[in-house]
Amino acid sequence: RTNAPLAESRRALALRLDPALFAQPISQHAPHVLQLPYGVFFVAGRHFSSFHVRFADVARGGLRVVAPADSEAHVAESRRHFLECLNLAWAQQLKNKDIPEGGSKGVCLVTPGSSSKERAELLHGSVKATIDGMLDLISP
Repeated sequence: RTNAPLAESRRALALRLDPALFAQPISQHAPHVLQLPYGVFFVAGRHFSSFHVRFADVARGGLRVVAPADSEAHVAESRRHFLECLNLAWAQQLKNKDIPEGGSKGVCLVTPGSSSKERAELLHGSVKATIDGMLDLISP
């Protein structure tokens, strides 16, 4: 599923990906994760990218914003972006074992900015576009 038909009014492209696509990378790089996610979402904007992983239709967990200071740190964070999101969502899944909701987590990786005012606007806009994209995909 995608929000591409709404592209003119959106600041990011959002995709819901088949969790089966991640079976091999999960078994290779995160063998402690004992089940495939219920949903994997990817949101891409001009200055950010986000993953959201959930282990149930109704899940709770939150959104982490990663704002590297420079390009080198951004490259390092990019390499571990999905696995960090997966591991955080799995931790939430284990934490939520006694409640009906499953675990989930989102990680929004923002490109390095220049001034502090520009940085604040970039962070705010990235979070808003991520949430808007997610709502496009999970709302009927």
